[in-house]
Amino acid sequence: MPFRGETPSLPLSDVFQNLLQNKQTGTLTVTPKEGKPIHVYFRDGAVHHLSPGRDSLSYLPAVLRKRAGVTDEEIEKAVKKRGRSQKALAQFLVKAGALDDEKARAALQFFGEEQIYDLFAADSAAFEFVEGAPPADRFDPDQLAYEMALDTNKVLFEAARRQDEWKLIRRKILSLDEVFSVPEERRAVIKEGGDRSATDIAKLLDGSRTVREVIDTSAHGAFAVCRAIVSFLEQGHARPVAVDELKRLAETAKRRGDVEAVVRFCRRALEQERNRPDIRELLAEALEKAGDREKAATEWKLLSQSAIEGRDVERGIAAYRRAIACLPRDVSARESLVRLLQERKGPDAAIPDGRDLALTYRELGLLEKARDTYRRLLEMAPGDPEMPRLLAESHVEMGDVAGGTKVLLETAKGRAETGNTAGAMALLKALLKIAPEHAEGKALAKDIETGELTKKKGRAARRRRLVVGTVLVLALGAYGAYHELALVEAMDVEAKAIERLLAGDREGAAKLCETGADSHPLSWAGLLLRERARLFRGEAPGDSGGPPRDPPPAPEGPRSPPPPTTAATSKGGK
Repeated sequence: MPFRGETPSLPLSDVFQNLLQNKQTGTLTVTPKEGKPIHVYFRDGAVHHLSPGRDSLSYLPAVLRKRAGVTDEEIEKAVKKRGRSQKALAQFLVKAGALDDEKARAALQFFGEEQIYDLFAADSAAFEFVEGAPPADRFDPDQLAYEMALDTNKVLFEAARRQDEWKLIRRKILSLDEVFSVPEERRAVIKEGGDRSATDIAKLLDGSRTVREVIDTSAHGAFAVCRAIVSFLEQGHARPVAVDELKRLAETAKRRGDVEAVVRFCRRALEQERNRPDIRELLAEALEKAGDREKAATEWKLLSQSAIEGRDVERGIAAYRRAIACLPRDVSARESLVRLLQERKGPDAAIPDGRDLALTYRELGLLEKARDTYRRLLEMAPGDPEMPRLLAESHVEMGDVAGGTKVLLETAKGRAETGNTAGAMALLKALLKIAPEHAEGKALAKDIETGELTKKKGRAARRRRLVVGTVLVLALGAYGAYHELALVEAMDVEAKAIERLLAGDREGAAKLCETGADSHPLSWAGLLLRERARLFRGEAPGDSGGPPRDPPPAPEGPRSPPPPTTAATSKGGK
């Protein structure tokens, strides 16, 4: 029966120790969190075979070139002879005299040991052990041709020794997707040091390969490659490749059709500088081309958010559309797009995508969200011919027939009132399809078809005109009565004011007129009284202030008769 687990809950060292002590026979598959699965075959507790999860032709030529001295030409000939047969490539080379059997065994054993040691360096991994013979779908002929027969205790001892050094390495190399460059002049210095493996690794650090690619190409193993890179960094021989250089590498990889390389370079660049829309777009396109539509959609959404923050609304809209094209049922992308269009382009621009959002909700069974979306869209575009019907359908799908008919009836009434009888009839037909016996709907439809609705509207219009006319007449009559009363009261006020004026109280006369004017602000009588107040103060008609003018003379009273004359007076005058 198979057993499985995860590290670090159960360390691989404990798993290996258990297989050794119990002399187990079977295949242990270890899958690091970031990496491909490695298959290790145990026989009686000892390691006998290893498969790095891929066909031997993807790595074996490099191993044989570097570790056994086989030339590219010899490998090419052996591959052609091998053809589609299931024979081991190494055996073809041995028979052709291009490879010594012991060198082949040593090269493959070195490669296998390095792969196993690297497993112990992974931060976390899942594992599963299945008893039985090595599966043919996991171990190809080359992997089975040479048995490793590793001492499990030796493996555990060496893995433990490397653990401490891996901790130091990870402080300098944060990811196997990092890219480093060693200039030509520095490679010459490294070569003078006489370390052949360091020279080989330095040649591969040309700024175009990730650390992972250098490991796969060099056949020196991850530990040796990473340790060499750390040494180069400490001595100033190597430097990390900058973001713009990584972008150029990604573009070069794109031109040659290497999608995986584009993804690696872009991810590494974004680790250094997250807000680079140009690089994120490259990454999203590469993921889309690779068929990883979910991850591509995620990158398109991140690109949209970044573009909007940079006030590039058009790019943000286009990126959301690409995300939706990757995952048509991604409601988060659709919601964001509708919101963005409504805020930046206006309600009309958001309607088509809003409909698509509501339809997606319906397809996913999110009926309440579909209904609420249609309701908002109808508020945004009350004249849309189809939106009331769609909203009603969403009500019906939820089992709310009454709610659906109410939407259709109210909207039909509103459109009929504005003269859009064709639009009203279309909605009433939809209503009667849902509820054929709906009395109010049937009556309204009949009124529209027979022309009765037009007649009712005409009668209603005449009634309104009559009411308005009556109100106007009454208002005019009331105003006339009010005006007559105001004139009578004004005449009385004016008479009293003149009495004060004759008595010499000009200011009192003016104030009396102003008080009377305030009592009748809507009457001509009020205006006349206000003019009288100005006149009494000596102001010109219409003056609002200024120095007073000479007051008009007081009105003349009855003249006194001349004094009587006497005879004496007459004589004296003579």
